[in-house]
Amino acid sequence: MIELYRLISAVVVFMIIGAVHAQTLNPVELHGEISELNDRHQYEASILRLEDIINSEVSTAYDKYHAYLQKSLTYKRLYNYSGALSNLDLALKQAAVSQHREEAEMRVLMEQLFVYFDLQKEQEFDRLFKMVNQEKLHLLDEETQATFVTILAIRAMRDKEYEKADRYLDQAIALIKEHNPKHLPNIYRVKVALYGEINAPEKVMEAYEKGMSYANKYHMDIYIIIMEETITRYYESKKDYEHALYAQKRVSKARTKYDANNQAGKLNILENELLQQRQGLELSSERNFRYYLISLAVILALLLVTLWKLHKTSVQKRVLVENENARMRITLQNMTQGLNEQGEPKAKLENHVLTKRQREIIELVNQDKTNKEIGVALHISENTVKYHLKLIYEILEIDSRSELKSNFVFQ
Repeated sequence: MIELYRLISAVVVFMIIGAVHAQTLNPVELHGEISELNDRHQYEASILRLEDIINSEVSTAYDKYHAYLQKSLTYKRLYNYSGALSNLDLALKQAAVSQHREEAEMRVLMEQLFVYFDLQKEQEFDRLFKMVNQEKLHLLDEETQATFVTILAIRAMRDKEYEKADRYLDQAIALIKEHNPKHLPNIYRVKVALYGEINAPEKVMEAYEKGMSYANKYHMDIYIIIMEETITRYYESKKDYEHALYAQKRVSKARTKYDANNQAGKLNILENELLQQRQGLELSSERNFRYYLISLAVILALLLVTLWKLHKTSVQKRVLVENENARMRITLQNMTQGLNEQGEPKAKLENHVLTKRQREIIELVNQDKTNKEIGVALHISENTVKYHLKLIYEILEIDSRSELKSNFVFQ
């Protein structure tokens, strides 16, 4: 049984070591890597990279959460909002069992909020907006904080609080201007809409030009489309249809270049292929796991049989040893029974002339009876017993009953 416990302990230690060596990826580096691939329209490479993380045996729940989050952002860039939401659900499941649960759940909530904002589903947006704890915004990166503040600006615009909205937008710009300026067009397009509502055409064009300059500087095709769509709506609101037509043509050209629908279709095909591969791997893993369990069961059975045989052999050996010890004790007793304390042979009482009464007394002495008990047994007085013992000592040439017991053989 000791060997079995050692085997189990080794397995437990191996599992612990495996857990300790599971490496957590750097989420900032991953975000930068996927963003760069997406900026170059290499969406399939993004998905394959993220799938590697999701299916890796060493990936933690936090790693998989970030992988699903980046997949969601990738689909969102291609306007595939159903794909974005489904991956956010998967990210949320991983967030629930990660060590960074609060931060992760907050980020997923924000991304869900942004999707429903883009889809203009006000009921879902309002439900999620009420769940946002703004005191926990510090848990999020500057880009996410800036996007949320931009939404606050849009809500302020809806309530005609234009100065408040402008302050929100300046705050959002300050959040990402230093860390991630390529996303500034997403804020300047709201500034275009804001200045359009307050009828400030010069500020409209200034915001439009700043947004376009950042979009072109960082080759952000999606923001070029967004800025052109925003200025198109502005021209239409002012009934400047000539400029609106030119802007719309630029939108069509940019959309053709961006090719979102085709890219989304390719990703769907890729996802299906990955799903089939994953299912095949799962079946193979399941089959290998069954073989492993069967092999383990056979090994354990053999181990138990071996342990049982060892135990049985041990019991048999113990019985043999005990029997041998008993035999040796008996032999030793037989060998030492005729010797006194000095190792000399004991004398035989039959070699001495003793009366019947004296022999009876000697027998009772050998039984460790007291003088009084001997007198009671023989129906004589204690003094008579003492008298007989005195005669016995003289005949045997001894001085005490202890010498009587140790120097003579009683038969």
